Amino acid sequence: MFCGNCAQPMSSMNECCKHCGSFHEDKPTKKANNYLMPAALIAFAVLIGIVFFVLQFGGDSSRSTYLTFQAIVEDGNTVTSIGNNDFNSAERILRNRLDAHNVDVIAITSIGSGQITIEINGRRPGDEVIDSLGRIGMVRFNYMGYNIITSHNIFSAYAFMHEVSDIFMHEASNIEQPAIAVTFDASARTAFRQATRYAAAAAHGSDENRIFIYLDDEQISAPLVTNEIDSTETIITLGVDSTLQDARNLAYLINSGVLPFRLDLVDND
Repeated sequence: MFCGNCAQPMSSMNECCKHCGSFHEDKPTKKANNYLMPAALIAFAVLIGIVFFVLQFGGDSSRSTYLTFQAIVEDGNTVTSIGNNDFNSAERILRNRLDAHNVDVIAITSIGSGQITIEINGRRPGDEVIDSLGRIGMVRFNYMGYNIITSHNIFSAYAFMHEVSDIFMHEASNIEQPAIAVTFDASARTAFRQATRYAAAAAHGSDENRIFIYLDDEQISAPLVTNEIDSTETIITLGVDSTLQDARNLAYLINSGVLPFRLDLVDND
């Protein structure tokens, strides 16, 4: 090493130069600090990024979300007290619906005045999930004012993309629409066979030629019937504007069971 003043060689730093007498201090820690400072800033920036990602994209699993619903019966009146049987049924069905959407449920409790609170681990579920929790979930196949199949007859349902012949095209073609395949019991099979026999014989395109399918009070399909169907299985085809996820959500709802009442969201925290 050399003196910074006279450029003469020196044996070590932290001493006076034997030639010019100037003192030189060894500062290795300052040089190291020059490298440590940027590294510390980079580490801090990475830490801030991780915290932001966790908070932004729902990693905050330590915080619970509470959803409170008011029970409403079919005539629109508020339920003031929920019996044990109704609550046990509602709890099972709500857990089924939330499990289908991979929502982590901590607890479901009846808090009096006809209200039910659901404690969820993490953030509030999306609106589609919240909507599914409130629905009674009764599916009805109706022909000429008579319910021939209801949710109580249905064993299972699953969603898929169904290839449907496009009768409006001049040349043969097929399109795919989201659909739900449902399996039902023997008593519904008999009623379904009779209804489709009458419907197939009716004028094409008339109401008598259709089976109307409802979810609660909402019509979700009204297929034309071309022949008698003698089976314990059938397909609900959704509209062309529907998606496969819409079909999955409906299948989840059917498989979860029928709530004893409607649930209106009154509070969420």
